[in-house]
Amino acid sequence: MKMARNGFTTYTETDGAPWVSSLTESRLGEMCILYATKDGLRIGKFDGRRFVPIRPAWPSQITYFGWGRGQMLVQDEAGEWWIPTGQGLCRFARQDGVERLAGARPRAIYTKHDGLPGDDIFAVFADSRNGIWIGTIGLGNEDGLAFWDRDTGRVHAFSQADGLPAHPVPSAFAEDRAGNVWVALYHGGVARYRQGRFTVFGDRDGISGGPRALLADSAGRLWVGSTRGLIRIDDPTGDRPHLVVYGTAQGLSSSDVGALTEDRWGRIYAATGRGIDRFDPQPEGSGEPAAAPPALPGLGRIQHYTTADGVAPGELDLAFRDRQGSLWFSTPLGLSQLVPTVDRPQSPPPVLVTGVSVGGVAQAISDLGQSTVSGLRFPQNPLRVDYVGLGFLPGGALRYQYMLEGADSDWSAPTDQRTVIYARLAAGSYRFLVRAMAGDGIASPQPASVVFTILPPVWRSWWFLLACGTVMALLMYALYRYRLAQLLAVANVRTRIATDLHDDIGASLSQIAILSEVAQREAGKEARHGPSLSEIAGISRELVDSMSDIVWAINPDHDRLSNLVYRMRRFATDLLGAQGMALEFRSSVADRDLRIGANVRRQIYLIFKEGTHNIARHSGASRVEVELDRTGDGMVLRLRDNGRGFDASAGSDGHGLTNIRKRAAALGAEVEWQSVLGQGTTLRMTVRLEPARSLSVLRGRMTGRFR
Repeated sequence: MKMARNGFTTYTETDGAPWVSSLTESRLGEMCILYATKDGLRIGKFDGRRFVPIRPAWPSQITYFGWGRGQMLVQDEAGEWWIPTGQGLCRFARQDGVERLAGARPRAIYTKHDGLPGDDIFAVFADSRNGIWIGTIGLGNEDGLAFWDRDTGRVHAFSQADGLPAHPVPSAFAEDRAGNVWVALYHGGVARYRQGRFTVFGDRDGISGGPRALLADSAGRLWVGSTRGLIRIDDPTGDRPHLVVYGTAQGLSSSDVGALTEDRWGRIYAATGRGIDRFDPQPEGSGEPAAAPPALPGLGRIQHYTTADGVAPGELDLAFRDRQGSLWFSTPLGLSQLVPTVDRPQSPPPVLVTGVSVGGVAQAISDLGQSTVSGLRFPQNPLRVDYVGLGFLPGGALRYQYMLEGADSDWSAPTDQRTVIYARLAAGSYRFLVRAMAGDGIASPQPASVVFTILPPVWRSWWFLLACGTVMALLMYALYRYRLAQLLAVANVRTRIATDLHDDIGASLSQIAILSEVAQREAGKEARHGPSLSEIAGISRELVDSMSDIVWAINPDHDRLSNLVYRMRRFATDLLGAQGMALEFRSSVADRDLRIGANVRRQIYLIFKEGTHNIARHSGASRVEVELDRTGDGMVLRLRDNGRGFDASAGSDGHGLTNIRKRAAALGAEVEWQSVLGQGTTLRMTVRLEPARSLSVLRGRMTGRFR
């Protein structure tokens, strides 16, 4: 047995309260309901114990009573009753008591012939000026909104020209402090009627889903219950009202809010498919509306009422407060009454961990539960934590929030579940925290905790990583040694080739040249021997020069940029000086230790040599300028003369320019000529230098190590 200090009283069909379609109160303070039977609509008057049925005298032409819900049965300020049907809106004459409607016939019936959009009435509302607002629903163009003006006794139907969307279906009405009428549109959005025109607020304004309920509270705020949350409007009279949306993340039991009401202390009750949520939106002790928070604030302490507190089972769809302060909530299975009172201070609920299992294996936990569990170390396995709170509020249901430090940044949304399962967590240290929350929102003063460590897998352990690092270092060292050995072998081959060329072939060619000169001197100036011996001597000298270039190019001891500059300067001096040409050789190469590959060095030198030969043979110049400059990771060579020049666009029978282009392309270099007839020629080449390792140095290091 559960004893509740102020629980719910539920009335069902046996108490005269079947599925209720409307809740209202007469001007005399009589609590009334409206419901449908097979014989037509009935009004139920609450006599303190049950609802006494009252049947008006329905005209014979009314055989269908519609399917509207919510604001339907209305008594206006003049005492007249308005009851909707599926075939028009019935207006009954003023009656001092609701029981006088028994056997009464309608004074008037308003239909499409009187200006209504349709005959099936969905909702009715009486404003403070005693005007009647009427919402209809039906097929075709029968969805709409109309207004009955008491001064004229006529019905005016609103349209898109008044600011409404096409075919609106009003489902609820409310009036703010300024007298503006708000209309919830069944298919989405909320419309405000002000100064003779409607303004619709929809998705772009923050009102999403289908609005189902409206409430203008005592603080001047407007609340909208929709299928996607609860919406608060702090300034409903403003041009662009500020909206705040609440959902399950802010503590609501459901985001589907079907009805709203307020008690005499200003606490809001939101009826959802999972019970009733009560909260106080105002700061305690303040009668002013709460300032609009920056974004998605919480609702403070929330009291949850469910079937465990006596609420009728089923989805809650209607809410109403009578003059005595009682709150009424309707479901398809009954009508529940709550007499709210001021809450007494309650002790915060403690929370305990009752079980911890790893991979299905339970850990040692006290049978009475523990507030702290620590020292757990285990590999990656599913983790399950069971917990329970001790609530001291009679009839109250506890909810829980948990957080995993090391993985979560904030507390979870409140839940009634008492178990959390983590299927897979990364290796590391964690601290699981859980706290209980009573129905009035008071949380546990000290959360229960579980401290544990997830061990890393074998391939992430320190000794495995250290072993892998050691093996990798050994492999890299072995690769380094192998690379050095290969470089040393190449250096030895290049040195041997250079030595052989210099010692054997170079010496033989020099001998040929010397013997040819001797033979020429001995033969004198004879015509038949002189030219051939001179030709042999010239060819021998050219071979000696070419062999010298080859030996210089492949010798690893010359793999410095400074060696290239020196040889270029010497060659240009010898060749151009013999032709009587003045030479100006400038070089800004400051890095004397920069090493370049043999092929790069050889190609640059041969391009320079070819260009210098062309100047000496064909330019007729008196002055030659050579410039070598470093640019970032490259080098720029400029070869300029003041000779006769040539037409660079014209073809040439020689191979000098072609050879230069081919060698430049092999280097990936850019080469260009600028030549003006009579003003000389300029050769410019830009090449990227890739430093080469000094093989002689490596060879020396390796030799020293191998000793």
